[in-house]
Amino acid sequence: MLYLFTSSTAISLTQLKTMKVRCCNSIEEIVSKKGDESNGDEIIFQQLNCLKLKGLPNLRSFYKGNLSFPSLEELSVIHCNRMETVSRYCKNRQVVRCSISEVLRCYPIRK
Repeated sequence: MLYLFTSSTAISLTQLKTMKVRCCNSIEEIVSKKGDESNGDEIIFQQLNCLKLKGLPNLRSFYKGNLSFPSLEELSVIHCNRMETVSRYCKNRQVVRCSISEVLRCYPIRK
């Protein structure tokens, strides 16, 4: 498994409040653009307030497109050694505002 959701599926998850992804060696991206999916679509996880990623050694990014977490309160990233970015186009002030409970062995993270 290289990704968890396609971007078209992720866009439909409007009521998602908590996302926990853990212990998957093959996942490289949480959300992936596939096929003829639009490059201009922003994914907004409107209700998501808790995001926990753990034990994903090949995870490189959450999503490579436009991404927003307006309600995010808690972010935990543990043992995601290859993670480079949450998203190239993530609105950083939203992530900075949340409580980052744990970030362990997640190098190198790029801005």
